[in-house]
Amino acid sequence: MSSSRFTFAAAALLAIGGVTGFLVLRAPEAAPGALAIEPDPVDFGDVPWLTSPRLSVRIVNRSDHPVMLRNPHFTCSCFGILTPLPTSLRPGASGTFEIQMWSTKGTPGRFHKELSIDTDDPTMPTLKTPVIGTITDYRTVSPAQVVLGSLEPDSDPLEKKVEVRGGSGYDVSVAGATVSDKRISAEVRSVKGGADVIVRTVAKPAKGVFSAQIQLSVDVQPSGEAGASGGTKHRYTENVRVSGEIK
Repeated sequence: MSSSRFTFAAAALLAIGGVTGFLVLRAPEAAPGALAIEPDPVDFGDVPWLTSPRLSVRIVNRSDHPVMLRNPHFTCSCFGILTPLPTSLRPGASGTFEIQMWSTKGTPGRFHKELSIDTDDPTMPTLKTPVIGTITDYRTVSPAQVVLGSLEPDSDPLEKKVEVRGGSGYDVSVAGATVSDKRISAEVRSVKGGADVIVRTVAKPAKGVFSAQIQLSVDVQPSGEAGASGGTKHRYTENVRVSGEIK
């Protein structure tokens, strides 16, 4: 290449790319959709196992045209819409709805799911919003309902066992048990992995049908090194129903 042709090409590159001498092509930014969810992401924070928290969410039409809404759905059956969304939003209008989470339908630990809403917005036909949080303090209480059946007043005491256990990175213990009916007693026995609550009838109980409640004070904390290094212990009240009849 002659020196004159080289000089012309270099000058052209500098003229296009600036002082760096490089040609930078930028893709045009996508226009935002008509709708926005607040908050985004929808953050449930820490959700203790066995709880079903709710969050209020706002949806806004930030465009200059009305938008139709339909078919809100999640990527996990652990979420549901409690209050219906508006079917349409005028320009600048907003609406609120409630989301409920059922922790027992999820998996202990961090979660990252998605809420999708179909729309007639040509720019963003489906609005997708992350739903995040952490399911903590895993524990099980089984069974949650004890049926003792029909008993004679002078029968030997009948007993059944309720198992309270941890798992999925959590240890549990039962600090106490309170019974609402004097015909029933509850004894807590510590076992590996949790506790057994022995439910039994007392000697010579009063006649009649009963439906008692046992309130368990259950302590939950991270297991292993996480708990030993100062993992927070939380206390929960779990209820066990006990029913039967003394003839």
